[in-house]
Amino acid sequence: MNSTLLDEPLQEDEWALYEPEVNWTRGEDAARAMAIRLKQAKGRAFFKFFFSGNIACGKSTEITRLLKVLSGLYHGVRIDIRNWVNTSDFEAHEILLAIVFAMNDAMIEKVEALNLQVQPDPELIRQIENWTKETEYVDTVKSEHSAEGDWKLLKKLGLQVSARSRLSHVFTTETREKQRRRFSELMKLTNLFLGECYEILRNTADEPEWLILIEELDKSPNMAKLQEVLGNAVLFTDIQGHLICNIPAAARIAEIGSQLPLPVQRIYDVPVYNTDHGPNEDGRAAVGKALSRRIRDELFAEGQAERLIVASGGNLRTLFRMVDTSAVQSLIRLERQRSADPEAGPISREGVTHAINGMRAEYRDRLGTVGLGQNEPSTQDKLKRLVEIYEQRPGHDIPDPILVQLVAAGAVQIFNGVVRHAVHPLVVDLLADQVLIGGGYKVGTVPGGSI
Repeated sequence: MNSTLLDEPLQEDEWALYEPEVNWTRGEDAARAMAIRLKQAKGRAFFKFFFSGNIACGKSTEITRLLKVLSGLYHGVRIDIRNWVNTSDFEAHEILLAIVFAMNDAMIEKVEALNLQVQPDPELIRQIENWTKETEYVDTVKSEHSAEGDWKLLKKLGLQVSARSRLSHVFTTETREKQRRRFSELMKLTNLFLGECYEILRNTADEPEWLILIEELDKSPNMAKLQEVLGNAVLFTDIQGHLICNIPAAARIAEIGSQLPLPVQRIYDVPVYNTDHGPNEDGRAAVGKALSRRIRDELFAEGQAERLIVASGGNLRTLFRMVDTSAVQSLIRLERQRSADPEAGPISREGVTHAINGMRAEYRDRLGTVGLGQNEPSTQDKLKRLVEIYEQRPGHDIPDPILVQLVAAGAVQIFNGVVRHAVHPLVVDLLADQVLIGGGYKVGTVPGGSI
């Protein structure tokens, strides 16, 4: 069972079942909307978009769907930015480096698959090497072009650069400034390299175009740094290639939101409650269908699957984590109670309660700081705003640093239609526990909270 609950995007056979229901409750099919635009752009102009949504709301799964829809038209180069930079302290030019080296890896696979006898311009590779040396990403440059080919040499260089990038603290202030000054030079080299990669495919019959996908940028714990990078218009507007970059929903409503250099395609959360805190049956049913593709319904004790669905706030990654924890705790209890095969027993109420309590503690911890510096709101300001959102008071959804942090923490969800904001069910529990809403409610009985 545990193998079905991995923290990874849903596969085709999983999302195919619940896709219509999930997108109906979200109010928009983000993957198909982007697919239409990419089909229109192919061979004409470069398609560039930001893809915005709360952490773990399903952006990676939608990208998987997008690439399936575009099969035969585009090759996706999926870049998990965490493999290339220190997401707590990174610079715009390091995004360019990640694009160059990830594209090179994709080209190696493509050249070998098609048995192409082509190599990139050795002079261009030498210039990229020199840039990384002169900006102290590598200590030495070894010229081995004739020995093994420039694709593989660039791959070796990428491994060195990514290792240094993820240890950004090794750079002095002077080195960082030197790197920033040479941004435009690296942009030129990046576009020349992308141009070669595109040209190789264009000269191969019936080959799709490249589509660069920057993922997990929304995992950056440093919101101030993320806003700084996203505000670098040249980084995104000057790239000569199709590009989709995942960004957190918080960035869309932050101060930089109105100045983002690319259009934004949103993906909304799936509601498990309505505005009046009554159950949203459509949303719960859609999430339940997704869950049933990974674990059989009969493995849950009566009513326990719904408890987990509600507590997750419709967030699939959170849901799968809680189901896994529930199952483990239930098995432990069964082992204590009897010697029979413990896997024969259901996921118990006690196991589900343990998982919900643990996840609620995580949401409480997320209400701490997220790296907004002087704009960091106080705990009391955040709690006050959460109450206003819960009660849907006038002005509760006006963007400011408080709302930005609450959305970044997942404490506030964003839904479709009129872009409704609501407090996550586990955070509703926390407000009730602090006697900030209702009065006299116990966890499990709060309107809009866990059940």
